[in-house]
Amino acid sequence: MQLLILGNSYEKEGLEPKIKRYINISGNHLNIIAMIRACIVFVLIAAVIVAQTDNMGENDLHMQEETIETPAVFDRDIGRLLFLPNGGNNTNTRQAILYSSMVYGLTLRQVVEYASIQLEYVTRPEHSVEHFRVFNGEGLRVISSAQVTVNDTLYVVPTGDHFFWPGVRVGHRVLLPPLQHMGYRQGVRLHLETLSMRPRAFLVPGFLTEMEAQIIQMMGNKQLKDSGVFVNNTVEMSKVRDSQQAWLKSGAGMELIDDVTARIHELVRIDPTLRVIEDMQVVHYKTAGHYDAHYDYFPPAQHPTRVDLRAGRNRMITVLFYLNTVPDGGGGHTNFPLTVRPNRQPIDYHSCALGLKVQPRQGDAVVFYSLLAEGHMQDAGGGSALDRLSLHGGCPVLDNGDAKAEKWIANNWLYNRAWDGAETQE
Repeated sequence: MQLLILGNSYEKEGLEPKIKRYINISGNHLNIIAMIRACIVFVLIAAVIVAQTDNMGENDLHMQEETIETPAVFDRDIGRLLFLPNGGNNTNTRQAILYSSMVYGLTLRQVVEYASIQLEYVTRPEHSVEHFRVFNGEGLRVISSAQVTVNDTLYVVPTGDHFFWPGVRVGHRVLLPPLQHMGYRQGVRLHLETLSMRPRAFLVPGFLTEMEAQIIQMMGNKQLKDSGVFVNNTVEMSKVRDSQQAWLKSGAGMELIDDVTARIHELVRIDPTLRVIEDMQVVHYKTAGHYDAHYDYFPPAQHPTRVDLRAGRNRMITVLFYLNTVPDGGGGHTNFPLTVRPNRQPIDYHSCALGLKVQPRQGDAVVFYSLLAEGHMQDAGGGSALDRLSLHGGCPVLDNGDAKAEKWIANNWLYNRAWDGAETQE
């Protein structure tokens, strides 16, 4: 039998692991010194793991920098184990493939140590293996080898990064674990369906109930004002956007908004205590109402007074949900024009002729990312992590013989990081 012990020293070039020790057991010939060294390494690793993870939950959604828990080793056939970077194949082509014979007798932490090198994550001191988090395809934390299934695919999330849902392929569906904030629908499981790989976009049918959608619409209807757009850090009226909007804050007397906000945090796997979510926006489009193609992120160069943008803060995720159904032929789709022509900007930002179009159906939610998974915490300030393919717009609502045709939506934006200072302070 041959037992492989992974060390934690790496080549200066190529970041390949040095395989530090082999323990060969054949008949009565035993390398006693190597065995003692291996035991010492195992005990030290186990001690660190237990000391750092006493308060860790199996399905923890928090962003805290926690180590992988439990020293349990792989002791069964797990087939082919595939490790992908945060966000999966939406992110880059790097991967680490391990087989049962390669991981047998190792802890999950040791295996992740090797995988993180192959994914080129261990490039800075703060990206040590103690701080990686591992998720499965359902978006659940994996903290022990016992949670790994046969032929599993796992996603390695580096220190301080947010979990990004992997697209896998267009049409891929994930049956989500039960969310805790589903109102009276406790136990109901939602689906997350991939609409686009770039931009990273998903559909969640039935995210709201009919009643929830109607109540949010009524609450917003009481506060509607003409919508504007940001120009030089001020809100101005513009023909590129024809709608009315209202803002609904969480807090006392807003239990439904609190519940939906908590549901959003669960869906995108972000700790609500980080306080990275904006207030809920409700938008009403009358007949011919529209919003030309635009970005939800703020290009730092176009907002020079936004100190938070220069510091790397920006909108990362949009969760948009439809409050009414627009009938077939009634327009009002959410359009992503660059899904079919990623190397070109649209000639007409008002047109919805090209790209992905999502028809508004009451209760459904569209989730899309405005930042790329790779570098979303490090490179947003310089703009390299902004996903320019996330350009999207609201197509005109067509009367289609109905003079009262309209569309109601609501949405929340989530940033990559919180901000305690003044956004416009120089």
